[in-house]
Amino acid sequence: MLLIPSVRPLFRHHLTKRFFKRSIPHGARVYDVGCGRGDFIFWLAQRGYEAHGFEFSPQAIKRFKALRAYYKIHNARLHELDFFEHTPERADVITCFEVLEHLEDDTRAVRLMREWLRDDGYLVITVPAHMRLWGRDDEVYGHVRRYERKKLRNLLESNGFVIYRFASYGYPWLNILKKIRELHMKIRPPKFVDQHSQQMRTQRSGVGFFKSKFLGLFLNPLTFYPLILFSNLFNRTDISEGYFVVARKC
Repeated sequence: MLLIPSVRPLFRHHLTKRFFKRSIPHGARVYDVGCGRGDFIFWLAQRGYEAHGFEFSPQAIKRFKALRAYYKIHNARLHELDFFEHTPERADVITCFEVLEHLEDDTRAVRLMREWLRDDGYLVITVPAHMRLWGRDDEVYGHVRRYERKKLRNLLESNGFVIYRFASYGYPWLNILKKIRELHMKIRPPKFVDQHSQQMRTQRSGVGFFKSKFLGLFLNPLTFYPLILFSNLFNRTDISEGYFVVARKC
């Protein structure tokens, strides 16, 4: 069993791991909201962080447990519930990758995550950018919006956070990937989409829709490293279809 990442996580995890290595000491408590199959949680647990994942998708939970058992990462904790339903101890860092765009009430989510954080704790989020790029793939993944820079900044700053870092990440590769997804969905659209609710599409998005046994040959941090370095040149622009933000509780 191989832990084959999707393309998008390779870029966001590179930025997040660099932030952790520079700023977050080992032993810190970290909550990953919407942890999916656990890629980032496993990395945290293997490096001495107190790692907790929150996930409500049955498909993602099943995959998480299988991978955790296979790699014997027993200190990666999984909470099988919607994070709105839990009142945990406060964390040093909360990560929230590709989650807010699925929620009708993203303000409530940001406020709740702030309550979960210790004083001066960090929130790390990624979201899809620019409503002008809205497409069929957003509907398939259960999105309710894409974000603009100003709206996302205001969402965080008006709810008790100060922006520590704001990047338009993954350009041009995420933009190219989006075009490929849109083309793929025109040629071979997922059959379940029109019959399933937005919540069910959100649950399925945690493990992805399109799979190939050959992806592991190409999708890994080593092969993508030159592409990641190139994309970093554009982090200060506003042209990528994804945002990466680190915000601090104030």
